[in-house]
Amino acid sequence: MYPFWESVIAPLVRTAQARRLVEIGALRGETTVKMLEDLGPDAEIHVIDPLPQFDPAEHEARFPGRYIFHRGLSLDVLGDLPAFDFALIDGDHNWYTVYNECRLLREASRREGVGLPLMILHDVGWPYGRRDLYYDPSNVPESAQQPWDTRGMIPGQSALAKRGGFNVTLANALEEGGPRNGVRTGLDDFIAEHDQPLRQIIIPIYYGLAIVAEEAYLDERPAVREMLDRLESVQGVQDLLELSESIRIEEAVFGHNMERRANERLGRAVDRHLNLLKAAVLDEHYVENEVRMNVLLEAAETTRGVDLDRLRAPRQAAPRRVREAVQSRREGSTDGTHGHFAYTNIGRTRLDEIDEAMHTIERDGVPGDVVEVGCGRGGVGIYLRGFIDAHEVKGRDLWVVDEFRARPDEIRPLLQGGISDLWSDLNQVRDGFERFDLLDDRVRFVQGPPAGSLSDAPIGAISLLRIGRTAARHTADILAAVDDRLSEGAVILIEDAESAEATAAIEAYEGSKGNPERLGWAGASWRHSTEGSLPAPSLSRGPVPLATAVRTDAVELSVIVVFHNMAREAKRTLHTLTRGYQRGIGNLDYEVIVIDNGSSPEQRLTDEFIRSFGEEFRLIDMGPDAPSSPVPALNRGMQESHGKKLAFMI
Repeated sequence: MYPFWESVIAPLVRTAQARRLVEIGALRGETTVKMLEDLGPDAEIHVIDPLPQFDPAEHEARFPGRYIFHRGLSLDVLGDLPAFDFALIDGDHNWYTVYNECRLLREASRREGVGLPLMILHDVGWPYGRRDLYYDPSNVPESAQQPWDTRGMIPGQSALAKRGGFNVTLANALEEGGPRNGVRTGLDDFIAEHDQPLRQIIIPIYYGLAIVAEEAYLDERPAVREMLDRLESVQGVQDLLELSESIRIEEAVFGHNMERRANERLGRAVDRHLNLLKAAVLDEHYVENEVRMNVLLEAAETTRGVDLDRLRAPRQAAPRRVREAVQSRREGSTDGTHGHFAYTNIGRTRLDEIDEAMHTIERDGVPGDVVEVGCGRGGVGIYLRGFIDAHEVKGRDLWVVDEFRARPDEIRPLLQGGISDLWSDLNQVRDGFERFDLLDDRVRFVQGPPAGSLSDAPIGAISLLRIGRTAARHTADILAAVDDRLSEGAVILIEDAESAEATAAIEAYEGSKGNPERLGWAGASWRHSTEGSLPAPSLSRGPVPLATAVRTDAVELSVIVVFHNMAREAKRTLHTLTRGYQRGIGNLDYEVIVIDNGSSPEQRLTDEFIRSFGEEFRLIDMGPDAPSSPVPALNRGMQESHGKKLAFMI
């Protein structure tokens, strides 16, 4: 109501020479202060609010004897108050509350033999003019409530939105309109039964403002009548249009500032989350445990006993080893002496470079998935998937390609780096993703020799390619295998660019594509150009199939139904699979996959038709060139199903 103060409310208060006012719903108290400052010392204001967003004691101290605060619900307080000559009503926005507030104000006036106060009511327009809102539903008798839900509203739509909309967190009536529903309806019903002639003006801006006064009140105060006449005049309408535009601009500026601050907070939260994720995959938080493990290994391989001081407090008893471990987390290591207990040992510096590469492809809109070849224990892949998740990147999945061998052919002694020779197999890498809640169907694992696996994998466009240290010897074949799938501007990162194989591959790339930029102590990076070509990869053996993707949105049952030119029969068949038709299935979580297997145009099933049977139903269209055999359709249905169990109908 505050935006109406200068142009509507304050002139009416001053012109009416109000001496006893009531404000129902004070919010932050701005209107209250304005009235107290404008009115004379003999005026008193009663404020009713159960949950004020200000300190009433400050107002009481500032305006002693003139400010009376009532902490409570309006319907619990008004019956005990005297008659008023001016009332601002902006409390709970529902029929029951508004109608009874008006009724109690009238009863107080009748008890003292005076007329109804001039009443100003807010929120008589959309959204709560014809729809109830319950700030706390327990404050309204159930018999007076509309069916409600905490969902948002959309202008022009009677039902609440399925998602999004306005005021999504509040208890809003399910439907707009109808009897006993909304602020305006409550006012209309009060006016309809009032036994004295009333004048009503509706100002249809900023959620709607209503001004209601008895004609007798206006007869006694002709200056107030003149003000109401002016509000309805051409000039008054022009003034209200200017006010509306002023409110719109202020709201837009406020909204933009709120959005900016929210985005800044969100950005800081995302950065903090990803920094914590970096620290976690690098094991920065628990470097002492690595030192402790080395202490135990030394004791196992020598005749010396366990150094209990180093085991208990390695930072104090073995500070050099802790410093070395901390430094290895920052700079990375390749000698195997540090980092096996981390998910990756490439170091914080290199992980920051990978983070910048992800920001680069997002900023430049480079299309395609992210591919990591040679994943080690999976830490870099975990971070890449975490980046995609934290920034809610759409249409960009992660492919992890590795042989996933648990150990090499030869293992060095443990204290000479042999512990790092204990590699991670596919199950351990998957377990790492799962521990960070990042194992889903947007992570695809490809197991086998890199070049052959990449040639066979159904990877489309690639926006970022990382070749890890364990795959460096295959650099030339990897680049050749994906060359035609790398998007223009894709980022290529090679972890061990100083190995002989990687160096040769980079030199060959330089000859046809451009000059890579060196990164750190052993890496290289460049932006891909689609000009030029590389030789085809030499495959060491045949391609290896994809590792099975993990399904995280499984349902109990998938029913796969194949139709061909059976539109009429489909209606009856699908009806029998609906929840309304089935009996005894309780809360069974199931889906129905309907496959149109090459039907003629007039018989072809549509997505709208299929979804009309319920949210469990979805359509797969095999297209006009589908083979007559239903086998490909059944295979397609199985591939896209989410069910733990499958049922087939042809």
